[in-house]
Amino acid sequence: MLLSRYELWADIWFQEVSMQTLVAKYEDDPPGVVFTFLVSGEKVWGWVPQDKLEVLAGQQLSIQGCIETYHTHRDKIQRFVLKQKQQQESRQESLTSRLIKGLLEAWR
Repeated sequence: MLLSRYELWADIWFQEVSMQTLVAKYEDDPPGVVFTFLVSGEKVWGWVPQDKLEVLAGQQLSIQGCIETYHTHRDKIQRFVLKQKQQQESRQESLTSRLIKGLLEAWR
């Protein structure tokens, strides 16, 4: 299974845990997969380098393996999460300002 650098979403199910994967490019790092899953209601992040994706696609992952992946790549995951939050906030601000501008113009 070959994956490009572009965003690719997929649902992966194992045991009773659901994960969404996202291929992302980290600055100078090679592309990898960021995934989230819920354990007892708590969201846990993980990251797998692209050269390991065939393992991810071809086999079931254990919760322990995901947690180990999270701890190994914690800095990259936190940078990714922060970047995603900043992009989302920027999009929301842009949408809100356009909405307010449109309402003001309609009011006139």
